[in-house]
Amino acid sequence: MKFTRKLPQKAVYWAVSSRDDNNVITYAEGVEISCRWEDNNEKFSNPSGEVVISRAVVYVDQILEVGGLLRKGGLVDVPNESDSDFSPTDLSDAYEIRGRGEIPNLRATQFVRKVWL
Repeated sequence: MKFTRKLPQKAVYWAVSSRDDNNVITYAEGVEISCRWEDNNEKFSNPSGEVVISRAVVYVDQILEVGGLLRKGGLVDVPNESDSDFSPTDLSDAYEIRGRGEIPNLRATQFVRKVWL
């Protein structure tokens, strides 16, 4: 069974494209991805090993980087993204990816990937 059939929702993902000396982050252009979004509080370990609680768990079919931003809905739902001064950090419902994980199937031909927001 293909896992991607179980991802009925859409989200917009902004990857970190650069970080300057003052730790100011620039994000790449948003891309629409398939997902399953669960507004669920779940304990997880962040990259520094600290146990924290998520605001949502999102299952995806590709690798998403910690530090990127994720927003529920499609690209058409993002207001003002075409504006030259647009930043996804201006959106109150775009959340930082704070952790990620993946589990392979028995043959390691497919992976269930999830991120914690």
